[in-house]
Amino acid sequence: PRGGELLGLVRTAIAEIASVPSVEPEQSLREIGLDSLDLLRLAIELETRVARPVAMVDVMEGGSASAIASRIAAEIDREDADVVSLQVGSSPHGRALYCIPGVGGTVFSFQSIIDGLPEWLSVHGLPYPGTAGRVEPLRRIPLMGRMFADRIKATNGQASILLGYSLGGFVAFEAARILAASGPSPKVVVIDSAPLALSSRRSLASRVMNPREWKMRFQNVLPAGILDRMGSGARGRTLQSLRGVVAAGFEAMRHYDPEPAPIDVVLLRTTETDFGSVAGARDLGWGDLARSVEVQEIQTSHLECFRGGSMDLARVVRAIVERSVAGD
Repeated sequence: PRGGELLGLVRTAIAEIASVPSVEPEQSLREIGLDSLDLLRLAIELETRVARPVAMVDVMEGGSASAIASRIAAEIDREDADVVSLQVGSSPHGRALYCIPGVGGTVFSFQSIIDGLPEWLSVHGLPYPGTAGRVEPLRRIPLMGRMFADRIKATNGQASILLGYSLGGFVAFEAARILAASGPSPKVVVIDSAPLALSSRRSLASRVMNPREWKMRFQNVLPAGILDRMGSGARGRTLQSLRGVVAAGFEAMRHYDPEPAPIDVVLLRTTETDFGSVAGARDLGWGDLARSVEVQEIQTSHLECFRGGSMDLARVVRAIVERSVAGD
């Protein structure tokens, strides 16, 4: 969101939580009468309305609708960079973790697991082009993978582990393929990415999904708040760019036909997610593509792995990182 659009979203959310007709941009939240529980509700509500993580510190230290909107806008500007630093780290082991979000997602979702990772680990986010609404989104996964591989090389970084969520898992696999062609092969960790669910991996008959299955697929990768804002009635530059990035992501998955590569993959599979007709394949199809596949389960659902399941996700990723170091 930009300018008046973002400020309007924040003011409306505050007014609804405070049960007041309207809120002035500079009006103090304390003056309005919001308590700590209201502030928590506000942070959660704003996450839904702006379709990105909103930290409690942004709400508590913001103090007014205008200040909160400015802090969120600053995060959006940060995500316009090629690579976003999520944790500097000292990296004595030369290790770096690069994170790739899912459809319509933000790299700041991964911030929720940072506290559970080693402090020495450098952690970076790779935003999709178009997230900030300033360039056109890419519509093919191999192109996304090449762009991200080039960005990693440009930062003089050695991506020892690529962590991809949903769509991001496929992009990580393609980026690893390119990086492995000219250097060490990074390990790829994917969260709920299912090759068998790709159109290219399904029989012709099964590619024609019924409406219920399409709805399930859509809801499994996009929070309800984003779905509500994707309708044709949504207006504003931000909503248009969000629709464009989401549409590009789904188009990319429809056309993606991955080739096998000598890449080691760890699949993190959430236990409470409905994978539909591919649920019976424990590795969700990665065994046909990767050099090796390790499957680990996370006791949460697809949409909750960065919220309720974030501690479990952080624990598993930390173990993978530490095992990688110990194997040198």
